[in-house]
Amino acid sequence: MHCSAIVGWWAVAAGLAMMVVGAQAFTKYISTYEKPISVTKSVSCHTLSHQEKESRTEVLCKGLKSLKEVTLHLSEEQLPLITTLTIAHANISSFTLDDLVDLPSLHTVMFNHSQISNWTAPQHDLLPNVTTLLLNHCWNNSELRAKEKKPTLELTSQMLSFVPSLKELHIVDCFLMKLERLDNVTHLHKLNIVDGGVGCEDDKLWLLDWLEAGRASISKNTTCFVPTLNYMATMYSFNGRELLMCLGYKKKTQRECVPPCNCSVTGIKDSLMPIIHVYCRRIGLTELPQIPHYTRRLYLEGNNITNMSLLFTNERYYHIDSISLNHNRITYMDGELYYNYIKNRSLDIGILLAHNKLSTMPVKEMRQLYNEAVKEGKIHLPTFDLGHNPWNCDDCNFLPDFQDLVYYQSIKMNFFNIRCANWSTNAGQQVIRLDVKALCAPEPPLLQPLDMLNICMGILLLLLMLNFLHNFIQYRRHGKLPWIIIKLPCC
Repeated sequence: MHCSAIVGWWAVAAGLAMMVVGAQAFTKYISTYEKPISVTKSVSCHTLSHQEKESRTEVLCKGLKSLKEVTLHLSEEQLPLITTLTIAHANISSFTLDDLVDLPSLHTVMFNHSQISNWTAPQHDLLPNVTTLLLNHCWNNSELRAKEKKPTLELTSQMLSFVPSLKELHIVDCFLMKLERLDNVTHLHKLNIVDGGVGCEDDKLWLLDWLEAGRASISKNTTCFVPTLNYMATMYSFNGRELLMCLGYKKKTQRECVPPCNCSVTGIKDSLMPIIHVYCRRIGLTELPQIPHYTRRLYLEGNNITNMSLLFTNERYYHIDSISLNHNRITYMDGELYYNYIKNRSLDIGILLAHNKLSTMPVKEMRQLYNEAVKEGKIHLPTFDLGHNPWNCDDCNFLPDFQDLVYYQSIKMNFFNIRCANWSTNAGQQVIRLDVKALCAPEPPLLQPLDMLNICMGILLLLLMLNFLHNFIQYRRHGKLPWIIIKLPCC
């Protein structure tokens, strides 16, 4: 085996060992709040004595208002020995390592159910080498106007730069209103988020990059939250949804979004499917674009699209509940494709087709769908916006069913702009106001029944006259009487 391979395997083994040690250490930090401890003094700060070891290098302080108070409750002999400091139920107005210079061996600081209002840069040169920081149910901003009022925490790269030797940051059961990308904090090797919540804005996608690189871990119970009281903003929002799921949908949507379209995940339905909006307005498209999976709303106004068949055939369009094709150049809708698409859907869909070049619609298929829906008790029928198109009001095979469609759609869409084309007989007239029965009444037949009877009688009279003339000529020339006279009995 090559030396480089041996070195590689040793590096992997060393990395795994470090991860195990880190996990054990983190478990120990969390268990500090659960294990029974023996109090040596009845003051604000206490050294902890664990059963498995006699050395007292861990200190628990409660109810502090400043980190400077730590040294007031410990002897000078204890200070150099302290390696782990836990601050519980405190209201720290300022967090700076300058207040901990008297603890030279300190490497772990934990805040438990505490408020830390300000992080300030240290001024001393000889600072404790704090490599691990744990924040358990901590906050620095209590202004969260959500349904469930929770104190929130903000963390920035500048704040973490005030702990220059920090390698591990553990955030437990905190609600992060703001979490900046921490790439500039090069000394931070591990970010661990357990429970709590994080705002699900797009600027949090860097967490997935850190996960892939092994620099972060996020528990499945960590959720998204929306800091608002607006019901419409929280309806189908990310609130209470799994953080990793939401960020995963956002990442996938960005990857599948075709530029120059703009794609965004705006929420999560109760079925845990994402609500994706795609904006492709006025970018010169000539056909329907490829869109991310689970797209719900698609905005394609102001393009040069002429064919909309992809809406009915591409599987990525199956979850669409609203598509805006206003101000395009669409001239035709395939009735068979439309019928099969709507027939197999269980969702509502709005199709906006105002300001196009449509003169007809597949009204026969639309009527068939409507009749089947009524018979089967279905309520999921498409709605349209069909204004400002050159509708053919001279085609009586189309107009009656189309007017019925307009009547049905008038409940949901503006029907006043659905007018006849300028080149049609009723140019500019509103389709809904046309007297279709009069316009499309069947033309009377050329010959009425009485006319047919008169013609038949005329023909019969003519034949009788011709027969009389024939018999007269035969009698004059040959003296031959007509056959019927010969047969008649003598009077």
